[in-house]
Amino acid sequence: MKKRLSQTIEKGAKDFAKSIDYPADAFVDLPSVHITCRDDVVIESCKSILAIEDNKIVFDMGEYTVGLFGKDFVIQSLSKSGLCIEGTVATVTFDKKAENEC
Repeated sequence: MKKRLSQTIEKGAKDFAKSIDYPADAFVDLPSVHITCRDDVVIESCKSILAIEDNKIVFDMGEYTVGLFGKDFVIQSLSKSGLCIEGTVATVTFDKKAENEC
């Protein structure tokens, strides 16, 4: 019941944000990925890091996994709210998890 209520609130916030053409994560603490100039990446509200290598980092973002592929990845900072990564991003993947994995 609690999960359903939080999903309803989150959906309402997303719909409201969309109606005023504003990012949904400004209203709800949603996982997000921000890539700037192909060499700085900010990840917010991820659940965990699933894989980390010089050329690949994969994150558990709740309903999705996000993969960053490129070269020279280095974690610059790490906190409870997110992390900053430096490196050259060549490819980003978004994969929806199976319903029982979320």
